[in-house]
Amino acid sequence: MTTPVYYPEFLAQYNDYIRDLDVLVFHDPITAYNLRDIDKPKLVYNHHCMRTWTFAWKYDIKYDEPLLRRHREKVRQEKIELARKGYEIADVVLTNSKFTQSMLRKYFGVNSQVVYPPIDRDKFFPDNSEQGDFFLSVQRITNYAKRVEMQVDIFKDIDENLIIVGNGGYAHNLDAIIEDYPNIIHLSNVNDDALVYFYRQAKATIQTSLMEDFGLVPLESMACGTPAIVVDEGGFKETVNDKVGIRVRKPYIKNFQKILASFDKSKYNKQELYDYTAKFSKERYIKEMEFWIHEAYKRHYNSKSKR
Repeated sequence: MTTPVYYPEFLAQYNDYIRDLDVLVFHDPITAYNLRDIDKPKLVYNHHCMRTWTFAWKYDIKYDEPLLRRHREKVRQEKIELARKGYEIADVVLTNSKFTQSMLRKYFGVNSQVVYPPIDRDKFFPDNSEQGDFFLSVQRITNYAKRVEMQVDIFKDIDENLIIVGNGGYAHNLDAIIEDYPNIIHLSNVNDDALVYFYRQAKATIQTSLMEDFGLVPLESMACGTPAIVVDEGGFKETVNDKVGIRVRKPYIKNFQKILASFDKSKYNKQELYDYTAKFSKERYIKEMEFWIHEAYKRHYNSKSKR
């Protein structure tokens, strides 16, 4: 057996190339189903649970016109059925968190194994930077999933500064909203070096995402020696505890404001925060993925031999 190769979904047209591979690794069960006739071991690694078609559906359709909603409901059912078939033919199904794992079980009846995504601890690490006078938020700027408007509501009435880093289709709306709040700044196109700089200097990194599937930002922040303050839901429940940050309970705006007003970063040790992220290292990730890729290979050919 040669080294397993990741298969990008957009290369589906290259069937001859695909047939020379040992294991096909997908991030989309529907693509796995579309390639069901190729007799190769298949592994599906979920970084989400088709959220816009499953648990986040009720939020997403609020932005649709009535006629489009009816069309999308039909498409939704078709996508869910195709995904279910894709999971059925996969030799191994992985998820990026216990939260995503539970959603796959709920909506598709799928049993899966958790492999946490990695962070680059060679890039994200603490130094002797002095603490800045701001809190940090990092995410794509979308209309509801990341709940950036909630962050504005949190900071518009308190004497604290917030830097929001990120690009996205909702960025212009965000810029218009924060015009009247000089303590809130939005920065786009921030490179990796600048991002690390902000992580290290921030009092804390905050996250308000709706049922985040996993969430790399809190871990990148911790690796840089800065604690994370997050909403108490989704994948954040698996990565943030009282030793490395704070999970905020509802009502979010009121409780965030209360916590931020008295937050003291000095209570956290930079090295301990960095050490905590070791369980999310690239080395651990590679080891676990190699195991499951080889497991998919074995399961596929063992099942063939029993037919």
